[in-house]
Amino acid sequence: MQSIHREQLNFSIIALLYRMELRMILRDRRAVVMAVVMPLLIFPLMLWIMRFTATRQQHRQQEHTYTYTLTGAGTPELRALIRRCAARAGADKQGVHFKESSPTQPRQALDDGTLDLWVDVQPAKAGVPEIRLVYRMSETPSSIASMRMADALQLAQEEQRERGLRAHGLAVRLEQVGTVTEENVAPPQQLAGLALGKVLTPLLLFFLFTAGSLVATDTLAGEKERKTLETLLTTAVSRRAIILAKLLLIVTVTLVITCIQAANYAVYIVGRLIPLPVSLVGSLSLGKVAWLLVLYLPVVVLVSAILLLVSGYAKTYKEAQLYFTPVLLLGICIGLVALFPDTTLASLLALVPVANIALAVRDLLTGTLHWPLALLAWAVTSGAALWVGGKTTHLLASERLITAMEHDADIPLHGPARFPADVLRWFALLWALVVIAGNYLATPKWVPVQLLLNTLGFFLGGSLLLIRGYRLNIREALPLRRVRPLVWLAVLVAAPCAAIAGIGLEQLVNLVMPIPPEWLSNAELLQPLGHTPLWGQLLMLAVLPGICEEVAFRGVLLYGLRKSLRPAALAVTVGVVFALFHFLIFRLPTTAALGILLAAVTLLTGSLLPAICWHIINNSLAVLLGSTSLLDKPNPITYLTATTLLALAMYVIYRNRTGYPGLKR
Repeated sequence: MQSIHREQLNFSIIALLYRMELRMILRDRRAVVMAVVMPLLIFPLMLWIMRFTATRQQHRQQEHTYTYTLTGAGTPELRALIRRCAARAGADKQGVHFKESSPTQPRQALDDGTLDLWVDVQPAKAGVPEIRLVYRMSETPSSIASMRMADALQLAQEEQRERGLRAHGLAVRLEQVGTVTEENVAPPQQLAGLALGKVLTPLLLFFLFTAGSLVATDTLAGEKERKTLETLLTTAVSRRAIILAKLLLIVTVTLVITCIQAANYAVYIVGRLIPLPVSLVGSLSLGKVAWLLVLYLPVVVLVSAILLLVSGYAKTYKEAQLYFTPVLLLGICIGLVALFPDTTLASLLALVPVANIALAVRDLLTGTLHWPLALLAWAVTSGAALWVGGKTTHLLASERLITAMEHDADIPLHGPARFPADVLRWFALLWALVVIAGNYLATPKWVPVQLLLNTLGFFLGGSLLLIRGYRLNIREALPLRRVRPLVWLAVLVAAPCAAIAGIGLEQLVNLVMPIPPEWLSNAELLQPLGHTPLWGQLLMLAVLPGICEEVAFRGVLLYGLRKSLRPAALAVTVGVVFALFHFLIFRLPTTAALGILLAAVTLLTGSLLPAICWHIINNSLAVLLGSTSLLDKPNPITYLTATTLLALAMYVIYRNRTGYPGLKR
């Protein structure tokens, strides 16, 4: 044992293994392309595309002639005024050139793209005419035409108001009443630094996760699949040394990517190899580039440890790729914290790894960095990196590294016994399908289709396919057992109390990451279904999700993991996976809390029925409240009372529990 312990601390062996791993990865052309070539090419290509797009858009705006049509029952004077406004909109050099046309069906012309703007004069109400500007916001020419016409009409309105005042003996121009001037005291370099600082960390995280995952997947999961890891484990080299060498390899790759990005900033922005605005060039200097490397160093180590841990727990190359997708998106979501308004390093975000570095980078580029807070952020992320690195080394150096492969050999390739080993990868694939469908059906008119596809297609249909494909006992996978009457009473109390307590939790999250007030209401849920009757909204947003999502998460997913995790860990895992499928970063804590409660109720009662009822009540309250938010006048007593009643209701459910069969003890 003593010799083994000394071997674990033998750095010469670790260095030898590291050099061997490095030579192997350098022979992999795909890894070299992703880790070196792609970061070298993408950044200058991105800068060139940005400049080319901006220049081309400016030229198109100046050269394009925007067509508009004028309809309605306005007076000849008003119609002449609108035509003068169209001529005035293109008077300056940066303006747009309008041309009037007369299509027979203006709306159809807008849809076909042959018309940019429809000016419709409505009948006067109380002597005041109404001018409607109808355009397509999704089309850039139509949006520009609408904005310029609105500006010209507002100027004409002010001139007409002046003439009315003079006609009544008030010969005072508006400029004489008071003038308004705007003065922006922020230097252009600071504004450019703000724009660059918001996207710098997510962009780097994208490169780190994509290229790093390729190396991490090949170095552990790939070797398991190729059976080359077994050969290495049969040598006298300790497992800890093997894991440390592989961790150093991934750190090297991610560090190379970070240095390449820093070199790109220094060469292309500071060195001005590509013509860029002076303000953007002034936002970076060689000193700031060096500080960027220092700030990003703990992020590099943390990402490397996470990638190696995910690869170690995957059994095959494809399984590791499925696991890396949600890890990638979650990491980028954390890096996007600098995009949100009012987020500052002088808050609890200074204690959140990666998010604090993203804010520190933004402050560094804007010249407003508070160095003590930056040092705290660096120390917190460094501590997280060291802790995750140590845990990764300890966990992957355990017997699981071998026994997992040996145990897999005993698992049949098909049937119910195989399902627990495959359930997470199927849900990772389901998550990817939901993301793809959401991207293609993101327009408002397709939102109802997306809702039906998610609930009936992916969640319900996918769950039934898994049950049929693995020949699961449907009564066990989707338990619909009777529960005691007091459980129903507790659920009726717990569901609205949990909704109110969730709003209070959102307020606590708001203290860490300030949330725009409109995001805290449920109005955005109803906008795509604004013309749908109330019963339709309840069906689409409450009843169908309440049934189909419970079948998927508290049914199939919980059933597949019931023997792999203990009850508390099982409830938390199912709740977090449930939250990841909802894609709202600010509502991840509240959605995860709801998912954990629903999983706990299912485990305590051994039935899906209480969770389905709870879920439907929760979503129905969101629909019925609509834009009326309980957060208009926050009342801590209300939140405390709701939380207390929720705890009492959960205690009643616990006292009347019947239990979920087959759980790991």
